[in-house]
Amino acid sequence: MSASPAEIVEPLATFLAVDDVIATEAKIDPEGRYTGELAFYAYGSNKAEAIRQVAAARGIDLEQSWAYSDSFTDVPMLGAVGRPVVVNPDRGLARVARDRGWEIRPFVEPVRLRDRMPVGPLGPVTRCGACGRR
Repeated sequence: MSASPAEIVEPLATFLAVDDVIATEAKIDPEGRYTGELAFYAYGSNKAEAIRQVAAARGIDLEQSWAYSDSFTDVPMLGAVGRPVVVNPDRGLARVARDRGWEIRPFVEPVRLRDRMPVGPLGPVTRCGACGRR
């Protein structure tokens, strides 16, 4: 689940073998062109409503479900599940988590992405997950 566009989230989900995603969806006209409008914005209370709809359609018990976030904007989503966890929360979310007794997990040894990926003259050097080529 992400507020990022489906065009970014869906390929990542495929790579990670995730079955389904909730993401922001662009509005597309009958000719298949982007209109510049959003059909769905996966943000704030919209994200919470989307997970309620998915849970109802699939028979998922949200009281037994987990959700994770680091952002205050996800308070509605975290409040929709029985097991919210905040990870390295921003100040607003940390305050809400303390007030509501939600679990807070800090990264104790964060590793910057830059330190994990070699950077070449044109940006990060990545390898294909399937063949290992750069």
